[in-house]
Amino acid sequence: ASCIIVLEVLMRLDKFSWLVGVLESEAYFQFPSPSQPRSASRIVIKMTHKDIIDRIAKMWGTKPYQVKMSQYTGHPNWKDQFRVELTGARAIKLMQEIYPHMGKRRQRAIKRIIDNYDATGSPSISRTR
Repeated sequence: ASCIIVLEVLMRLDKFSWLVGVLESEAYFQFPSPSQPRSASRIVIKMTHKDIIDRIAKMWGTKPYQVKMSQYTGHPNWKDQFRVELTGARAIKLMQEIYPHMGKRRQRAIKRIIDNYDATGSPSISRTR
């Protein structure tokens, strides 16, 4: 029984490490615009690899969506993009978990978002850098 528990823990760590790598390389951490509530902070990942986006969406319990780049840009040969995002308290929780594993630039972005997060939905007046 303890061997099974160890394997389960290792599998969770493996998924977490994989997600951290994807977030470090592909995600952006979005601070809400002044017109949005500070609870609208989000993590967004966009890429042309549908399988990766689907896997992350499943992990996050969200739905991915597709952007038809050929229609959007007028370039008929551009590949479609797939996007997944996590918003609000769930995004903040994940940012707190991944923070120590991220590079300095991502840590600065995450810290700014966490420091200014307001779960009550107050306007994002504080725009400190």
